[in-house]
Amino acid sequence: MNRLKIASLALIAGASILSGGCSQDDLSTFAVKDSAVYFPSNNLSHSFIDTPEAEYADVEIKLNIIGPTADYDRPVAVEVNDETTTATAGQYTVLGGMVKAGATSGTVTVRVNNDKQALAQGDLALGLRLLGNDQFSTDIDPETKLPVTGGALVSFEAVLTWSNDIKMPEYMLQRNFLRYVSYTALWVDDDGNVYGEQNEAATRKRLSAKYSSYGLYSKNLAKILREVWPEVLNVFGYLGTDADILEKYPMINPGNVQDLYTKQLFHKLETYIYEYNQAHPDDILRHSDDAAVLNAAGNIVSVKSGGKTYELKLKENPPILVNPFSL
Repeated sequence: MNRLKIASLALIAGASILSGGCSQDDLSTFAVKDSAVYFPSNNLSHSFIDTPEAEYADVEIKLNIIGPTADYDRPVAVEVNDETTTATAGQYTVLGGMVKAGATSGTVTVRVNNDKQALAQGDLALGLRLLGNDQFSTDIDPETKLPVTGGALVSFEAVLTWSNDIKMPEYMLQRNFLRYVSYTALWVDDDGNVYGEQNEAATRKRLSAKYSSYGLYSKNLAKILREVWPEVLNVFGYLGTDADILEKYPMINPGNVQDLYTKQLFHKLETYIYEYNQAHPDDILRHSDDAAVLNAAGNIVSVKSGGKTYELKLKENPPILVNPFSL
């Protein structure tokens, strides 16, 4: 399939989702052979922090498809990307990828080993690259970074990291839920470093406030969320909206002013941070060294301002602040 046709399918699929989904008539316009597959998020993580004695974990990496569903299971072709892989061959196994019959999404499953000696030295990473086969095309020019719904990008590459440390909650990147949770002002110095605070000499320049709207993440924030919030949150209904699911996992919708459950969650988080800081005025809660502004795909945001490009990985551990918009 040529790039133009795939691009057209992507745009139609995005418009259909935004308007409430594809109708059967829409789907019948395209043949199954016109389908493409991509990673909706290209930075993923797993932690053995809750299962330290496990020998391995099978991690399912989500895939989305462009085009119609099929009435049979469709395998997905994937290879290891050596350029973004730090793990050795004995530390992981790619178990394969599949889109089930009738499904509009699928998974690539990877088995990652709990190599305690290696993980004690730092995270391990496995880079993956989707390939075309007789079921799915990947014939979209990666240079175009064709946008689809929710601000995500069509991507054929992803990186899975695993560790024995805290990991980002899976719900955090759903429609960039992170932007509702934590934010910061952004300041830059003449060397291109980015901070969350002005310095005492007031020599740093303020970046536009719009760049802070993506959401600031760090492992320290994740540790707090583990203490304050449930481990699993049904953000924007990504886990499902059936009655039995909602009974167990109420839907989180920060855009709905009537959503009292969401407001209670954020109030609980704000109260935790406020009370801790009141009790420790000389050692308030701050982000860890990995603090960075992320987009919906989990990538660190880069912005241009004043003729310079800034990667929004922040220096000096800015304070943890709850986005007041969500309260």
